[in-house]
Amino acid sequence: MIASHIPEGTEADPRLRAIVRAAMTKAGLASSWEPTVIDLATGRIPANSLRCCGSGCRPCVQDIQRCVGRVVAAWDDPTFEARLIASADKSALGRARRLAKRALRKLGS
Repeated sequence: MIASHIPEGTEADPRLRAIVRAAMTKAGLASSWEPTVIDLATGRIPANSLRCCGSGCRPCVQDIQRCVGRVVAAWDDPTFEARLIASADKSALGRARRLAKRALRKLGS
């Protein structure tokens, strides 16, 4: 379940769009789900209106709820926002950065 929502009226904020796209990439959701994710994150669609049927469909309601949870968390926490956007970067440069950070963490231990 989603604990809180982002403020309504932020739909036009470019920061929200970047967060939503990154969270959708992480959740494996198609771009057509963007308006639904935004409506859930702002509370226009109640989170309890979605139920998992257990059939194994894709995308599952649980995938959508995890995505919305990431959006809300990133909106409230700039550090998490930066990590989310960086981790969703599928370019070669983004992958190289993630690998370099992982290698530095392992060398530091």
